[in-house]
Amino acid sequence: MPKTISPYTHIIKVKDDVYALFNSLWLRVIFVDGDLLPFIYALMRNEPPKKSLSLLAANFREEGQSLFQQMELQKFMSPESDEIKLDQIRELLDEQKISIMYLIMTSNCNLACTYCYLSEALYQNKLEDMDMVTDTIRKAIDMFAGLVKRGEVEKPEIIFYGGEPLLNIVALEFALKYASTTIPNCSFTMNTNGTLVDEPSAKLLKRFDVEVGLSIDGPENVHDKLRIDRGGKGTFSRAITGYKKLKENGVNVGISCTITPANVGHLAEVTTWLINDLGIESLGFNLMIGEEADSGIVDDYTNSAAKALMDSFEIAKEAGVYEERVMRRVNALSDGQVSLNDCGGCGQQVVITPDNQIGVCQAFMNTGENFFPFNEVENPSNHELWKKWRKRSPFNIPECLDCEALGMCGGGCPYNSLIRYGDFMAPDLVHCAHVKETLHFLLGDLWELSLEA
Repeated sequence: MPKTISPYTHIIKVKDDVYALFNSLWLRVIFVDGDLLPFIYALMRNEPPKKSLSLLAANFREEGQSLFQQMELQKFMSPESDEIKLDQIRELLDEQKISIMYLIMTSNCNLACTYCYLSEALYQNKLEDMDMVTDTIRKAIDMFAGLVKRGEVEKPEIIFYGGEPLLNIVALEFALKYASTTIPNCSFTMNTNGTLVDEPSAKLLKRFDVEVGLSIDGPENVHDKLRIDRGGKGTFSRAITGYKKLKENGVNVGISCTITPANVGHLAEVTTWLINDLGIESLGFNLMIGEEADSGIVDDYTNSAAKALMDSFEIAKEAGVYEERVMRRVNALSDGQVSLNDCGGCGQQVVITPDNQIGVCQAFMNTGENFFPFNEVENPSNHELWKKWRKRSPFNIPECLDCEALGMCGGGCPYNSLIRYGDFMAPDLVHCAHVKETLHFLLGDLWELSLEA
């Protein structure tokens, strides 16, 4: 059979006359001199290897032959293996287990952040079903324990979410105690705005080893532009006090920073401030979710956020601060393991609300779509909705199969795809820009490291 090149082969310029030959399915990279490009382009036109080599200058043909041997070893010349691998990946998608449970501790929040993607679901002045009660918590944890046991899940996780979870701290404490005795090896995470953290709550979180993500979007003049309370006042000083209280009590706390129009233009300065003034050890940047990010500025925001994120990641890396979003791509590329999804909402999580609803993604709390009465879903793993959302991956999206970032992408946010483009299986274009920018950055980084080796 004639040798043909993998359709997942991409040529990406790294520096001057240096190019990365990158296989987006196998996550393999070979750095090549620009003088070898005629040979590679000929292979990509399905020219026979011998004829393709003849296009090189005589003094580069030996190097071209060596490159061809590398390409064979690194799966660049194995389209038949590509199809086998793609089938295996799609089988893995269907086999993914539910390993995450979101407990929406309350549908109330003491803040009114202007970019909040759950603003329609929160603080609706409801007199009932605003706070999660212990009966719901017990039922949810029992259900999740069953999923964990049946699926033999090694690393189950419960995420306490809201609203602001600390508005319902009594129920939070009950949930931590009950889950600790019911689900072995369960880890706990809580997202908070930090304004309600006090000594007792900090000690509670420390006692159960809860990992906390606390939202701070920059120094006071930046943070207070969008992160305001119900009275319209800034929340910076209260969030900082909460952060320090958690640190004093030894809680594992990282900063969650949303990239917004208010900070995207100087995100590098925000990152430097977080590291130098706040002394952070870990950081996670969030891209905006929902229609706000698509309100006439999506293209500008998309490109600006992608570039700003990489500048900020480089600053964090130099300071030894772990930045979670980019590190997902780094880990995929360095391990050679494709990223199936970028979000547990793709069929690997359940979300339980205070009013006894169960769904695939907390973002749909605004409308109630993709939620069902809790007592109507006996086993979400076998439910058609979860089966459907498990298929949401770049490897099942035709437009994504041609993308250079296919294997390290994960696909971004399906909720964004649905509300912006009308199809949860459509690409998340804000995420697309981020992962492509990240890929180019990481390939440049790999090239520099290869020079040092």
